[in-house]
Formats: sequence, C-alpha cells, structure tokens
Amino acid sequence: MSQQLYRRCGCRDENGKQLGTHCPKLKSDPKHGTWGYYLSHGSDPKTHQRRQFRKAGYKTRAAAASAMAELKTKLDKGSYVKPTNRTLGEYALEWLPRRERSDKGLKATTLSGYRRYIEADIEPSALVE
Repeated sequence: MSQQLYRRCGCRDENGKQLGTHCPKLKSDPKHGTWGYYLSHGSDPKTHQRRQFRKAGYKTRAAAASAMAELKTKLDKGSYVKPTNRTLGEYALEWLPRRERSDKGLKATTLSGYRRYIEADIEPSALVE
C-alpha cells in the first residue's frame, strides 16, 4: 500500500500550463494552494488491478490526512462503496418494485403515492440540466 499527501495550486505559467506542485508560491506562502491525497490500496476483487484513490481540494493538510485515514479505514473494514453516477430517479424506479415484493411490503395507497411522486417529480427533475 502506498499513500501520499501533497499540496498543489492552479497557477499557470506564461504558456498557460498549470504549475501544480512546482509553483514557487507554495514554498513561500503556507495558505497558497490546496491539499490532496493519493492512496493505493490492494487490488480490485473482480479485475485484480491495483485500486488507486486520489482526491484534492482540502484547505488544510490535516483535513486531507483525515479524509485519507477515513477512506483507508473503510477500505480495511470492507465497507467502502464506490461512488456512482446513478440518479435518484433511476434508483427509485428499481427500489419501488423491490419494496412491493418484500416481506414488509408497502400498503397499496403508500405504493401508489410513491409511484406518483417518483414519476411526476423525481424523474422529470433528472432531465432538467
């Protein structure tokens, strides 16, 4: 496992290229730039490829270290859930039939109210950008 904390900024040189970690202001100004982390942790059980996590934008080194430690704890415990781009409308359409068939199924009036709400309010709002 490998892990690293780093600080970088969005300053650009005369050609428009980002300076990133090579910005001279990072050495002189402790508040310049943002902190981030890189964490390599084991391999994916399905693809067997190394799992790499990188996130930046933290105001302080402590905040980045804390976020990295939290992620590492979740990975160690096996409770990490990969973020998804699935919308609430997509999830709700899968969730509703499962609740209908489960042992603790919804009453018919509750089910129809949820269905109306999902179809009339949640799904259309996902289409608005």
